Amino acid sequence: MNISAIVLAAGKGTRMGDSNKPKVLLEIGRRPMIEYTIDKLNSLRVSEIILVVGHGAEDVKTCIGPLCRYAYQENPEGTGDAVKVGLQEVSSNSDTVMVLYGDDSAFYKVETLKKFMASHIESGDVVSIITADKPQTDRVGRIIRDENGQFKLTLEVWEYKKSGLKTDEVNCGVYLFDKKWLKNHIDQLDNNNDKKEYRITELLNLAHAEGTKIGLFKLEDPGEWVGVNTPEELERANKLMQI
Repeated sequence: MNISAIVLAAGKGTRMGDSNKPKVLLEIGRRPMIEYTIDKLNSLRVSEIILVVGHGAEDVKTCIGPLCRYAYQENPEGTGDAVKVGLQEVSSNSDTVMVLYGDDSAFYKVETLKKFMASHIESGDVVSIITADKPQTDRVGRIIRDENGQFKLTLEVWEYKKSGLKTDEVNCGVYLFDKKWLKNHIDQLDNNNDKKEYRITELLNLAHAEGTKIGLFKLEDPGEWVGVNTPEELERANKLMQI
């Protein structure tokens, strides 16, 4: 398949303390974390990489240079809006779009991402997502499966807390979409939620509502997904990179 990758890298990182750096330029193992993501995508030999930038866009461009193309998210209106901005830069001959975050993908193994791509292709899924089992104490969005083990619902952390449901499976935020499906549905997202944001997660719920095939690829090693949202998590990521 001809796969384009959209990397979401527009965030400031409001929980990272006094740092005014773009979040993806904070260092893990003495390297800006976004470099790990770009390296992995190059190893996967995706057709193109579109980096969605916002806060500190020029600093990110200076760091990465011509290794990818850039799309600018003028207003931080959520991950769904960031995908829409990036999608405008995807080449017409692309048939599949991978979406991932630049702040939680440094620890994925290339082999794992290859298996994810192969699973998507072999299963004929229109939408696929990477999931993992994480403790209930982790404040992250959750995936709900039906009685047959298929996708039923994805919930943001505050929605899950109010739902009364129980699951260890979390949404890791790496997606594969049929490009045509994505283009036809990205404008169906609305911001009718607590944070008034357009969420990429709602694409999963849209797909399920219309009966579109969704693939769930669970990580064998949940430790490959390492989010960095606080100074403490950044410190932990640095320690993990030294192991």
